[in-house]
Amino acid sequence: MVFIDLEKAFDRIPRRLVWQPITALEYYIDLVRDTYERVSTQVSGLAGTSKPFEVEFGVHQGSAMCPLLFNLSMDYLTKHVQAALPWCIL
Repeated sequence: MVFIDLEKAFDRIPRRLVWQPITALEYYIDLVRDTYERVSTQVSGLAGTSKPFEVEFGVHQGSAMCPLLFNLSMDYLTKHVQAALPWCIL
């Protein structure tokens, strides 16, 4: 069994422990970002297959992370639009 004394928790937490979760997040952010860099695709049809072209927009369709990444983007966008335009109803 573990007991955590939270009475002075803010005063006593080691700073190196504060940065640990952030460091771990950076690893995962880099991992996701890497899946979106230098991505190319081709289109196939009756006339044949196109030359490869770079995909610079959108999230990977069918990815389990697709809804999360899209929602995070929309949340960020709406917060910044609201901050810039105080009359906005978003």
